[in-house]
Amino acid sequence: MRVCVGEVRAGKSDAAVGHFSLTGWSVLGAVIGVIALSAMAVAQEAITPDAKTFNSHVVRMAPLNYSDIAKAAQVQGTVVVAVEVGADGNVMAAKAISGPAALAPAAVDCAKQWKFRPFEMDGKKVPANGELSFAFGTASVGQTSAATEPVVSEKSKTVVIKSAVPAGSPEDEATAKFNALWKQCSQAVIHHTEDNQTVLVCKQAADLAGTFPPDKLYLERRSAFVYAATVFTNAGDFKDGQIYAEKAVAAVQLDRKNEPGNGEVYSTLGHIQAMQGNFADADKNLTMAEDYDRKSIAWAKKKMTTAVPGYVAAFQADLRFHALILTDMKRKHEAKKKLEEAEQLGP
Repeated sequence: MRVCVGEVRAGKSDAAVGHFSLTGWSVLGAVIGVIALSAMAVAQEAITPDAKTFNSHVVRMAPLNYSDIAKAAQVQGTVVVAVEVGADGNVMAAKAISGPAALAPAAVDCAKQWKFRPFEMDGKKVPANGELSFAFGTASVGQTSAATEPVVSEKSKTVVIKSAVPAGSPEDEATAKFNALWKQCSQAVIHHTEDNQTVLVCKQAADLAGTFPPDKLYLERRSAFVYAATVFTNAGDFKDGQIYAEKAVAAVQLDRKNEPGNGEVYSTLGHIQAMQGNFADADKNLTMAEDYDRKSIAWAKKKMTTAVPGYVAAFQADLRFHALILTDMKRKHEAKKKLEEAEQLGP
Protein backbone atom coordinates (compact mmCIF):
# COMPACT_ATOMS: atom_id res chain seq x y z
CA MET A 1 0.00 0.00 0.00
CA ARG A 2 2.25 2.57 -0.58
CA VAL A 3 0.28 5.72 0.83
CA CYS A 4 1.50 10.15 0.75
CA VAL A 5 4.46 8.14 0.34
CA GLY A 6 7.11 9.87 2.08
CA GLU A 7 10.05 9.11 4.21
CA VAL A 8 10.40 10.51 7.68
CA ARG A 9 13.81 11.81 8.55
CA ALA A 10 14.62 13.12 11.98
CA GLY A 11 17.68 13.55 14.12
CA LYS A 12 20.65 11.31 13.43
CA SER A 13 19.44 7.85 14.30
CA ASP A 14 20.15 5.08 11.83
CA ALA A 15 16.74 4.62 10.28
CA ALA A 16 13.05 4.39 10.85
CA VAL A 17 9.88 4.10 8.89
CA GLY A 18 6.25 5.04 8.91
CA HIS A 19 4.73 3.34 5.88
CA PHE A 20 1.35 4.15 6.91
CA SER A 21 -0.68 3.65 3.42
CA LEU A 22 -1.04 2.13 5.23
CA THR A 23 -1.65 3.70 -0.99
CA GLY A 24 -2.63 4.50 1.66
CA TRP A 25 -1.36 3.49 1.43
CA SER A 26 -0.22 2.59 0.39
CA VAL A 27 -2.57 4.26 2.93
CA LEU A 28 -1.40 3.06 2.13
CA GLY A 29 1.00 5.94 0.46
CA ALA A 30 1.53 5.87 -0.50
CA VAL A 31 1.69 5.41 -0.35
CA ILE A 32 4.16 5.38 2.57
CA GLY A 33 9.44 4.65 5.01
CA VAL A 34 11.45 6.54 7.40
CA ILE A 35 15.13 7.30 7.19
CA ALA A 36 17.36 9.42 9.36
CA LEU A 37 19.10 12.59 8.21
CA SER A 38 20.98 15.45 9.78
CA ALA A 39 18.82 17.63 11.98
CA MET A 40 17.58 20.82 10.39
CA ALA A 41 18.22 24.16 12.02
CA VAL A 42 15.46 24.84 14.51
CA ALA A 43 14.32 27.45 16.94
CA GLN A 44 15.63 27.00 20.44
CA GLU A 45 12.31 25.85 21.85
CA ALA A 46 11.75 23.19 19.19
CA ILE A 47 13.05 19.65 19.51
CA THR A 48 14.51 17.32 16.88
CA PRO A 49 13.53 13.79 17.91
CA ASP A 50 15.20 10.68 16.53
CA ALA A 51 13.60 9.06 13.50
CA LYS A 52 11.80 6.32 15.45
CA THR A 53 10.22 8.80 17.85
CA PHE A 54 9.28 11.18 15.05
CA ASN A 55 7.67 8.37 13.09
CA SER A 56 5.75 7.06 16.09
CA HIS A 57 3.96 10.41 16.33
CA VAL A 58 2.51 10.26 12.80
CA VAL A 59 -1.27 9.89 13.03
CA ARG A 60 -2.32 10.87 9.52
CA MET A 61 -0.68 10.90 6.10
CA ALA A 62 -1.93 12.18 2.77
CA PRO A 63 -1.91 10.97 -0.84
CA LEU A 64 0.98 12.12 -2.99
CA ASN A 65 -0.19 13.66 -6.25
CA TYR A 66 2.02 12.65 -9.18
CA SER A 67 0.82 15.20 -11.71
CA ASP A 68 -0.07 14.27 -15.28
CA ILE A 69 2.50 16.75 -16.56
CA ALA A 70 5.30 15.21 -14.50
CA LYS A 71 4.28 11.72 -15.54
CA ALA A 72 4.14 12.65 -19.19
CA ALA A 73 7.61 14.15 -18.94
CA GLN A 74 8.75 11.06 -16.98
CA VAL A 75 10.17 13.25 -14.24
CA GLN A 76 11.27 10.99 -11.39
CA GLY A 77 13.30 11.26 -8.24
CA THR A 78 13.11 11.88 -4.52
CA VAL A 79 12.13 15.19 -2.96
CA VAL A 80 13.23 15.87 0.62
CA VAL A 81 10.98 18.28 2.51
CA ALA A 82 11.95 19.94 5.79
CA VAL A 83 8.91 20.29 8.07
CA GLU A 84 8.15 22.23 11.22
CA VAL A 85 5.52 20.57 13.40
CA GLY A 86 3.66 22.86 15.78
CA ALA A 87 2.92 22.08 19.40
CA ASP A 88 -0.58 21.01 18.31
CA GLY A 89 0.79 18.38 15.92
CA ASN A 90 -0.04 20.23 12.70
CA VAL A 91 2.64 20.90 10.11
CA MET A 92 3.22 24.63 10.34
CA ALA A 93 5.78 24.96 7.53
CA ALA A 94 7.24 22.78 4.82
CA LYS A 95 10.04 23.49 2.38
CA ALA A 96 11.63 21.33 -0.32
CA ILE A 97 15.38 21.22 0.26
CA SER A 98 16.42 18.78 -2.46
CA GLY A 99 15.08 16.87 -5.44
CA PRO A 100 13.59 17.66 -8.88
CA ALA A 101 12.04 21.14 -8.92
CA ALA A 102 9.08 19.92 -11.00
CA LEU A 103 8.09 17.52 -8.22
CA ALA A 104 8.71 19.82 -5.25
CA PRO A 105 5.25 21.47 -5.14
CA ALA A 106 3.46 18.11 -4.91
CA ALA A 107 5.81 16.88 -2.18
CA VAL A 108 5.41 20.08 -0.14
CA ASP A 109 1.63 19.99 -0.53
CA CYS A 110 1.59 16.39 0.65
CA ALA A 111 3.82 17.13 3.65
CA LYS A 112 1.52 19.94 4.79
CA GLN A 113 -1.35 17.45 5.06
CA TRP A 114 0.43 15.21 7.56
CA LYS A 115 -0.73 15.20 11.17
CA PHE A 116 1.36 14.31 14.22
CA ARG A 117 0.56 13.47 17.82
CA PRO A 118 1.90 16.45 19.80
CA PHE A 119 5.48 16.13 21.02
CA GLU A 120 6.20 16.78 24.69
CA MET A 121 9.14 17.80 26.80
CA ASP A 122 8.98 17.99 30.58
CA GLY A 123 5.24 17.47 30.40
CA LYS A 124 4.67 20.34 27.97
CA LYS A 125 3.75 20.20 24.31
CA VAL A 126 6.55 21.53 22.12
CA PRO A 127 7.25 22.08 18.39
CA ALA A 128 9.41 19.56 16.56
CA ASN A 129 11.38 19.45 13.34
CA GLY A 130 12.24 16.71 10.91
CA GLU A 131 12.39 15.82 7.24
CA LEU A 132 10.14 13.82 4.96
CA SER A 133 11.36 12.19 1.77
CA PHE A 134 8.93 11.53 -1.10
CA ALA A 135 9.80 9.18 -3.97
CA PHE A 136 8.21 9.69 -7.38
CA GLY A 137 8.47 7.03 -10.08
CA THR A 138 6.74 5.94 -13.27
CA ALA A 139 6.86 2.23 -12.67
CA SER A 140 3.96 1.44 -14.97
CA VAL A 141 4.74 3.76 -17.83
CA GLY A 142 4.71 1.70 -20.96
CA GLN A 143 2.35 -0.99 -19.69
CA THR A 144 -0.71 -1.19 -21.84
CA SER A 145 -3.35 -3.19 -20.06
CA ALA A 146 -3.41 -2.49 -16.38
CA ALA A 147 -4.11 0.06 -13.75
CA THR A 148 -0.96 1.53 -12.35
CA GLU A 149 0.11 0.50 -8.90
CA PRO A 150 0.80 3.23 -6.40
CA VAL A 151 4.50 3.45 -5.64
CA VAL A 152 5.20 3.85 -1.99
CA SER A 153 8.01 5.59 -0.29
CA GLU A 154 9.59 5.03 3.04
CA LYS A 155 7.77 7.22 5.38
CA SER A 156 4.34 6.23 6.09
CA LYS A 157 1.75 5.20 3.75
CA THR A 158 0.98 7.72 1.18
CA VAL A 159 0.04 6.84 -2.30
CA VAL A 160 1.88 7.97 -5.39
CA ILE A 161 -0.84 7.96 -7.99
CA LYS A 162 0.18 6.85 -11.43
CA SER A 163 -2.81 6.31 -13.67
CA ALA A 164 -6.33 4.99 -13.82
CA VAL A 165 -7.58 1.77 -15.34
CA PRO A 166 -6.45 1.65 -18.97
CA ALA A 167 -8.75 2.27 -21.84
CA GLY A 168 -8.52 -1.17 -23.53
CA SER A 169 -10.28 -3.19 -20.83
CA PRO A 170 -13.39 -5.18 -21.83
CA GLU A 171 -16.32 -2.80 -21.75
CA ASP A 172 -18.88 -5.10 -20.21
CA GLU A 173 -21.25 -3.82 -17.58
CA ALA A 174 -19.10 -4.82 -14.62
CA THR A 175 -15.96 -3.30 -16.09
CA ALA A 176 -17.75 -0.06 -16.98
CA LYS A 177 -19.06 0.22 -13.43
CA PHE A 178 -15.63 -0.54 -12.04
CA ASN A 179 -14.04 2.14 -14.23
CA ALA A 180 -16.46 4.74 -12.87
CA LEU A 181 -15.85 3.73 -9.24
CA TRP A 182 -12.09 3.55 -9.78
CA LYS A 183 -12.06 7.05 -11.21
CA GLN A 184 -13.90 8.40 -8.17
CA CYS A 185 -11.64 6.50 -5.76
CA SER A 186 -8.34 7.54 -7.35
CA GLN A 187 -9.40 11.18 -7.78
CA ALA A 188 -10.50 11.37 -4.16
CA VAL A 189 -7.13 10.05 -3.03
CA ILE A 190 -5.27 12.46 -5.30
CA HIS A 191 -7.19 15.42 -3.87
CA HIS A 192 -6.57 14.35 -0.26
CA THR A 193 -10.25 13.67 0.35
CA GLU A 194 -10.54 11.79 3.62
CA ASP A 195 -14.17 11.08 4.31
CA ASN A 196 -16.58 8.19 4.54
CA GLN A 197 -17.59 8.59 0.90
CA THR A 198 -14.02 8.01 -0.27
CA VAL A 199 -13.75 4.89 1.85
CA LEU A 200 -17.10 3.66 0.52
CA VAL A 201 -16.23 4.27 -3.14
CA CYS A 202 -12.81 2.62 -2.89
CA LYS A 203 -14.40 -0.31 -1.06
CA GLN A 204 -17.02 -0.67 -3.79
CA ALA A 205 -14.34 -0.59 -6.50
CA ALA A 206 -12.32 -3.25 -4.70
CA ASP A 207 -15.36 -5.43 -4.06
CA LEU A 208 -16.35 -5.24 -7.72
CA ALA A 209 -12.78 -6.00 -8.80
CA GLY A 210 -13.01 -9.08 -6.64
CA THR A 211 -15.74 -10.44 -8.93
CA PHE A 212 -13.50 -10.35 -12.00
CA PRO A 213 -12.36 -13.76 -13.32
CA PRO A 214 -9.07 -14.77 -11.68
CA ASP A 215 -7.36 -14.98 -15.07
CA LYS A 216 -8.36 -11.48 -16.17
CA LEU A 217 -7.66 -7.88 -15.15
CA TYR A 218 -5.05 -8.91 -12.62
CA LEU A 219 -3.43 -5.50 -12.22
CA GLU A 220 -6.81 -3.81 -11.89
CA ARG A 221 -7.72 -6.14 -9.06
CA ARG A 222 -4.35 -5.73 -7.40
CA SER A 223 -4.51 -1.94 -7.54
CA ALA A 224 -8.11 -1.75 -6.32
CA PHE A 225 -7.32 -3.92 -3.29
CA VAL A 226 -4.24 -1.87 -2.45
CA TYR A 227 -6.16 1.42 -2.70
CA ALA A 228 -8.94 0.09 -0.48
CA ALA A 229 -6.38 -1.09 2.06
CA THR A 230 -4.78 2.33 1.93
CA VAL A 231 -7.91 4.42 2.52
CA PHE A 232 -9.12 2.16 5.32
CA THR A 233 -5.74 2.32 7.02
CA ASN A 234 -5.48 6.08 6.63
CA ALA A 235 -8.90 6.27 8.26
CA GLY A 236 -7.57 4.30 11.22
CA ASP A 237 -9.45 1.12 10.33
CA PHE A 238 -6.56 -1.35 10.42
CA LYS A 239 -8.87 -4.38 10.50
CA ASP A 240 -10.53 -3.68 7.16
CA GLY A 241 -7.27 -2.31 5.79
CA GLN A 242 -5.65 -5.66 6.48
CA ILE A 243 -8.55 -7.55 4.91
CA TYR A 244 -8.06 -5.78 1.59
CA ALA A 245 -4.27 -6.02 1.79
CA GLU A 246 -4.67 -9.77 2.23
CA LYS A 247 -6.94 -9.86 -0.82
CA ALA A 248 -4.20 -8.15 -2.80
CA VAL A 249 -1.72 -10.77 -1.61
CA ALA A 250 -4.15 -13.55 -2.59
CA ALA A 251 -4.40 -12.03 -6.07
CA VAL A 252 -0.62 -12.06 -6.42
CA GLN A 253 -0.39 -15.67 -5.25
CA LEU A 254 -3.13 -16.74 -7.64
CA ASP A 255 -1.60 -14.94 -10.61
CA ARG A 256 1.85 -16.40 -9.90
CA LYS A 257 3.59 -13.91 -12.13
CA ASN A 258 6.47 -11.64 -11.27
CA GLU A 259 4.62 -8.49 -12.31
CA PRO A 260 6.49 -5.26 -11.56
CA GLY A 261 5.00 -3.67 -8.46
CA ASN A 262 4.04 -6.87 -6.64
CA GLY A 263 6.34 -5.87 -3.82
CA GLU A 264 4.02 -3.03 -2.90
CA VAL A 265 1.29 -5.55 -2.10
CA TYR A 266 3.35 -7.39 0.51
CA SER A 267 4.82 -4.13 1.76
CA THR A 268 1.34 -2.75 2.36
CA LEU A 269 0.27 -5.80 4.34
CA GLY A 270 3.54 -5.80 6.28
CA HIS A 271 3.14 -2.15 7.24
CA ILE A 272 -0.41 -2.68 8.46
CA GLN A 273 0.62 -5.69 10.53
CA ALA A 274 3.54 -3.78 12.04
CA MET A 275 1.29 -0.87 12.95
CA GLN A 276 -0.82 -3.34 14.92
CA GLY A 277 2.21 -4.79 16.68
CA ASN A 278 2.28 -8.04 14.69
CA PHE A 279 6.01 -7.90 13.98
CA ALA A 280 6.40 -11.62 13.23
CA ASP A 281 4.03 -11.58 10.24
CA ALA A 282 5.24 -8.12 9.21
CA ASP A 283 8.76 -9.55 9.06
CA LYS A 284 7.64 -12.34 6.71
CA ASN A 285 5.69 -10.07 4.39
CA LEU A 286 8.39 -7.42 4.22
CA THR A 287 10.84 -10.16 3.24
CA MET A 288 8.48 -11.12 0.42
CA ALA A 289 8.15 -7.46 -0.58
CA GLU A 290 11.92 -7.13 -0.82
CA ASP A 291 12.18 -10.23 -3.01
CA TYR A 292 9.66 -8.74 -5.42
CA ASP A 293 11.37 -5.35 -5.23
CA ARG A 294 14.61 -6.93 -6.44
CA LYS A 295 12.79 -8.59 -9.33
CA SER A 296 11.07 -5.31 -10.24
CA ILE A 297 14.41 -3.51 -10.34
CA ALA A 298 15.93 -6.25 -12.51
CA TRP A 299 12.95 -6.04 -14.86
CA ALA A 300 13.17 -2.26 -15.08
CA LYS A 301 16.88 -2.35 -15.87
CA LYS A 302 16.15 -4.55 -18.88
CA LYS A 303 12.77 -3.22 -20.02
CA MET A 304 12.37 0.33 -18.74
CA THR A 305 15.36 2.12 -17.28
CA THR A 306 13.32 5.23 -16.44
CA ALA A 307 11.41 3.16 -13.87
CA VAL A 308 14.54 2.05 -12.00
CA PRO A 309 14.71 5.03 -9.57
CA GLY A 310 11.11 4.51 -8.45
CA TYR A 311 11.61 0.81 -7.78
CA VAL A 312 14.91 1.45 -6.01
CA ALA A 313 13.27 4.06 -3.76
CA ALA A 314 10.48 1.61 -2.89
CA PHE A 315 13.04 -1.11 -2.15
CA GLN A 316 15.03 1.20 0.12
CA ALA A 317 11.86 2.17 1.95
CA ASP A 318 11.00 -1.47 2.58
CA LEU A 319 14.54 -2.28 3.76
CA ARG A 320 14.61 0.62 6.19
CA PHE A 321 11.17 -0.07 7.58
CA HIS A 322 12.07 -3.74 7.91
CA ALA A 323 15.22 -2.74 9.81
CA LEU A 324 13.10 -0.87 12.31
CA ILE A 325 10.90 -3.93 12.84
CA LEU A 326 13.88 -6.24 13.23
CA THR A 327 15.41 -3.85 15.76
CA ASP A 328 12.24 -3.97 17.84
CA MET A 329 12.41 -7.77 17.58
CA LYS A 330 15.93 -7.66 19.08
CA ARG A 331 17.45 -8.87 15.80
CA LYS A 332 19.87 -5.98 15.46
CA HIS A 333 22.41 -7.82 13.32
CA GLU A 334 19.78 -8.52 10.66
CA ALA A 335 18.54 -4.96 10.94
CA LYS A 336 22.05 -3.70 10.31
CA LYS A 337 22.28 -5.79 7.13
CA LYS A 338 19.03 -4.31 5.85
CA LEU A 339 20.31 -0.79 6.41
CA GLU A 340 23.61 -1.59 4.73
CA GLU A 341 21.79 -2.97 1.69
CA ALA A 342 19.65 0.16 1.52
CA GLU A 343 22.74 2.36 1.66
CA GLN A 344 24.42 0.40 -1.10
CA LEU A 345 21.53 1.27 -3.39
CA GLY A 346 22.49 4.93 -3.19
CA PRO A 347 21.27 8.11 -1.46
